Amino acid sequence: MITGSFKPASVEEAVKLKKELGKSAGFLAGGTVVNAAFSHHKVDQAIHLEQLGLNTISKKGEEIIIDSGVTLQALLDNSAVPVVLKKAASHFVNRNIRNIATIGGNIGGKKSSADLLPALIVLDAQLTVANAKGEQTISVQDYVSGDSQDLILNIKIKNDSQRKYAITQWARTAVDISILTAGVSYQLDNNKIINPIVVVGGVGKSVIRLAEVEAKLN
Repeated sequence: MITGSFKPASVEEAVKLKKELGKSAGFLAGGTVVNAAFSHHKVDQAIHLEQLGLNTISKKGEEIIIDSGVTLQALLDNSAVPVVLKKAASHFVNRNIRNIATIGGNIGGKKSSADLLPALIVLDAQLTVANAKGEQTISVQDYVSGDSQDLILNIKIKNDSQRKYAITQWARTAVDISILTAGVSYQLDNNKIINPIVVVGGVGKSVIRLAEVEAKLN
């Protein structure tokens, strides 16, 4: 149960609060992960992020930059967002949830079968995170498989027109949360697969890359 609530006016203030409060505190954007009945991320202190302005999608050359507070519906509505990431967002069939849930929350929740994670990993997405040491860059894969609780500022994705992408998911019903997820991307060179990425979710503590499968396909 949340017993304390903070509304920092800057990233620096949010990071400082997190350091002072420790594991009892969590960053809160849409709240669909922290407040979910099945969530393993219950916190006593909520550090709200709405005043930080992390809600834009922009392009810098061939790179798309998605702020962590961008909602899943905003992903679907923006033409610059990669098709495979739009498809992952569409797996949330309830528009009310899509209007609230954020891409940063979906990553930060680190749920093994989180719908966006396979798409982000096969896209080789990189996170900009903030902690007491400043800003750092980390891959989505490393973030969700590690212990980091750093504040996610944005997600950077480079457009790679040479790669093929696909994702899928399984749920009990058409409107239920996913229980298994999978994603794959690869390049073709003279009809040979090179540099494949194969990801599965819902079968372990976190999303898993199938390194042995990738090596055999390569």
